[in-house]
Amino acid sequence: MVNNPIEEQDILEKSVLYLIRVIGKNFKFLILAIVLGGGLGIGLSYMATVKYKASAELLPEFSRGSLSSLGSLASLAGLNTSSGESDAIRPDLYPNILQSNPAVLHLLKQPVESVDGKKFPTLFDYYKLKLELQLPPTFLNTSLNDSIVKFKPEEMLVISSLKNSIESNFDSKLGMVTIGVEMEDPKIATITLANCISYLKISVNEYRYGKNVDQGDFLTAQLSKAKDRMGKARYKLQKYRDNNRNIFTNAAKIEEQKLQEEYSIAFSIYNSLLGESERLNISSQDEKPLFQILNPPVVPNNRSSPNRLFYAVGCGLAGFMITLILLLVPWRKIRLT
Repeated sequence: MVNNPIEEQDILEKSVLYLIRVIGKNFKFLILAIVLGGGLGIGLSYMATVKYKASAELLPEFSRGSLSSLGSLASLAGLNTSSGESDAIRPDLYPNILQSNPAVLHLLKQPVESVDGKKFPTLFDYYKLKLELQLPPTFLNTSLNDSIVKFKPEEMLVISSLKNSIESNFDSKLGMVTIGVEMEDPKIATITLANCISYLKISVNEYRYGKNVDQGDFLTAQLSKAKDRMGKARYKLQKYRDNNRNIFTNAAKIEEQKLQEEYSIAFSIYNSLLGESERLNISSQDEKPLFQILNPPVVPNNRSSPNRLFYAVGCGLAGFMITLILLLVPWRKIRLT
């Protein structure tokens, strides 16, 4: 059976006209449904949990060694501090850092204080009281480096609750990072926000300087060995000269030349390692990642949720749609019959 487009268009026009007539005929009733639905929404908003949101804006900066004063001084001293591309974490990865399990465990270990002055040894203790859980704090010491970890459902409830409270995003156009923490207690939310910023700084610095620290430890060990070797070579040379001051044989001159060469090599290695150590120190200070806090954390006074206007509009529209559907059901049954 082939559908006739003209008949389908006619049915559609009749349906739209009928819908308009139903709305016009029951206009006051639909308005009443919207009002009642909006009132119900406002009532539901008073039953919802009140939360406060603390937010902060960060401007991550990264100074290039070739443009800084330390880099210029190092160039005058004959040290090359240019290192090509930076090893810093990209700012668009900051939200992922704050949503990671190591970050959450770090935040749960920090002490907090409620707006009424009640102090909690850790944020974990606050969640235990809030969620009415009986959990030992042993899982806070869980190592997440290379081992496979399985959390209990109650522990995952705490972790997911904190993750849902943290919001962060990176604006690539402005180059700005926005972090927000929404909780029932405004002061605890603000303290947690400050801890988020602190953890973010620590993570970025550790990532950036992890390799430099390893190189610095290696250079320190090699520098100590080179210094001992240079000292021994110098002592042997001076001792030989003292014992053979009045001897002018060729064999004595060859031995002195040999000791002089050993001392020169040891001195050259020590001097090279010392210069490399100074270059690494200057480069570490020169390319230090910084955070410029544009809007610091402030304890919020106004609630962020529930949004009573959103509840009223949403429930009002829901009341309108439900009422309209109920008015159209008899017509649909007649049409089907």
